[in-house]
Amino acid sequence: MTLPNNTLGQSTTYDIISQTFIAALTAKLTLLEKFTQDFSNDVATKGAGIVTRIPTVPSASTKTSTGSYSSTAATLTDVSLTLSNLDYVQFSLSAADMAKSMVNLEETFIQPFAFALAKTVQTNIFSAITSSAFSNTVVIPASGFNVVNIIALEASCDTLNWGGEKVLLAPATYWQTTKQDPYLLKGFKNDIKDQALEDGTIGKLEGFTCIRNNVIPTNGQNLAAFAVNKGGLIFASRPLPVQANAYGTQRIVTLESGLPVLYSQYYDPNQGCQTFRWEVLYGWASGDGSRVYRVTSA
Repeated sequence: MTLPNNTLGQSTTYDIISQTFIAALTAKLTLLEKFTQDFSNDVATKGAGIVTRIPTVPSASTKTSTGSYSSTAATLTDVSLTLSNLDYVQFSLSAADMAKSMVNLEETFIQPFAFALAKTVQTNIFSAITSSAFSNTVVIPASGFNVVNIIALEASCDTLNWGGEKVLLAPATYWQTTKQDPYLLKGFKNDIKDQALEDGTIGKLEGFTCIRNNVIPTNGQNLAAFAVNKGGLIFASRPLPVQANAYGTQRIVTLESGLPVLYSQYYDPNQGCQTFRWEVLYGWASGDGSRVYRVTSA
C-alpha cells in the first residue's frame, strides 16, 4: 500500500494515522465475527454488567403414522458477562517523528501497536477455552494436523449438531503440516497463503473456515487449536463516553464488525508531542459448552 508523505501540523495527517490504525486493527480482529457478538450504541464504563443471549441447539422430531405434528420452540439462553477490560494502546510523536513518511510511521508505530491491542483482546477471549467450560477435546500434535485428523474433527463437530459456519483456528506450526499434506483438496494445496489463513478468506477445508492464529494460549492445559461454532464464545463491547479535551479531540470509531473504538488525539504542550490513543471496552464469556471443540497438543 502506497501512502502519502506526512506533513507536520496538517489535520489530514492525524486522520490518515487514525484510518491506517483502524484498518490494521480490523484486519487483526476479523475472527471476532466468528463468535457471538453483542454490540450496541449504549455508552458504558468499565465494570458494567450486561446480559446477552445465545440460541440453544435444536433437534428434529420424528413423525409417527398416527401422531400429529408438533412445533419445537426456539429458545434463547441468557448469558451474563461483565465489561471487565478497558485495553488501550498509546504513543506520542515528536515533531521529528511527524516529519517522517507515513510508511515509516506505519511500520514503526501503527502496525505494531495495532497488533499489540488485537493480541491482548484475542488472548483474553481465548482464556475462556478451558476443559471446565468445554469438555470436548481431541489430542492432535502439530505433526498430526493433517487432513485425515481434520476430517475426524469435523465429523465430531457434526455429531454435536453444529449448524451454520464451523471455524477452525490453529497456529502456523499446525497449518504447516496441513499445507504439506499430499491429500489436500484441489485449490488448497501447498501454495496456500499465510495471509489468507490469517484473514479467513481461503474458503473451506473439510467444512471448516480455516484461520491462522498464533496467540492461542495454552491455558495451562496444552490448548493448541480449537474449532468453534456460533454460540460457543461470546464477545461484547460498548462505546466509552467521549469527553472534551482542550488540546485535541475524541471520537468513537466503529470497525466493520461493529466493534466501537474510542480514538483520542491531542497535543501535549509540555512535551511538544502529539499523542494518539485507541481504547476498547469489552467483556467475554463461554457460551454453549458443546460449541467449542478443543485441540490439545498432548
